[in-house]
Amino acid sequence: MASVNTSKCVEYYTQGRIIGDCCKMDYPFPIDPFNECLEIAEEKVPRKQFLSFLACTFECYAENIGTIKNNTVLLEKAIEYIDQYPQGLHNDVRKVAWKTCAKKASQIAAALAGHKDKCNPFALEMESCIQSLVNRNCPETYYHHLSEICHEARTLPHCVHKWVN
Repeated sequence: MASVNTSKCVEYYTQGRIIGDCCKMDYPFPIDPFNECLEIAEEKVPRKQFLSFLACTFECYAENIGTIKNNTVLLEKAIEYIDQYPQGLHNDVRKVAWKTCAKKASQIAAALAGHKDKCNPFALEMESCIQSLVNRNCPETYYHHLSEICHEARTLPHCVHKWVN
């Protein structure tokens, strides 16, 4: 699973925790299912196989909360979660990110056709797409320039991984 990197890009897969602190808008989706999915993923793939572990985690999580099933984005459910959150206009940043990435879903799914991982990496790729757009469009009042990686997350595209040889 090599990274396809023709120009500089942001590595969301390995630097996600750091990048997650750059835009401090609250996460509108339930967290408990994510923690449960970490345990389920570890039963399928060891954490040291990091990308595969993340693919299993996000596949489980997205299906559990009802935002992605197989290679289909359930946009209405994602918007429902976002609308329940009290951040008002800033929720538009997330909505636009979800809608934009949902439009790319068929391209993402096609690129993943024939992957050999134990879990489908579609939800992980969608999360990377969404987080990239959220960071790029995060309102300045919520953006914390903690490090160079925050600047890069705001200005550079996310790295795309090649899941199929």
